[in-house]
Amino acid sequence: MLAEDEIINEISKTEYIIQNIIGVDPKPIIRFPYGSFNTTVLKVAGSMGYMYSILWSIDPRDWELPPSDTIVKRILNHISNGAIILLHNHGAGTAAAFDIFIPALKEQQYEFITVGS
Repeated sequence: MLAEDEIINEISKTEYIIQNIIGVDPKPIIRFPYGSFNTTVLKVAGSMGYMYSILWSIDPRDWELPPSDTIVKRILNHISNGAIILLHNHGAGTAAAFDIFIPALKEQQYEFITVGS
């Protein structure tokens, strides 16, 4: 378990990286690594301006590095309005899956928005 000053440091470093790469302040929304948090983390994040913590509703387990068709099947079998899909930036299967599931979901009239829109 991290101490409060370590939590502040981790959140601050991440905030700095996000702002410098995409030019957007991530506040007031935060997603904790692995979806793991406790009351101390929530309190510290809240004091830093992060009022909403979010999780995901679909985890296609792409971190297991399955082939793209498996990732697509896991997404399409669990999709619903308001779904948040957890995906990672590694693995050829994940990158290839985007080319399949995005057109499939658009064909079903799903709309893609950023969290908070």
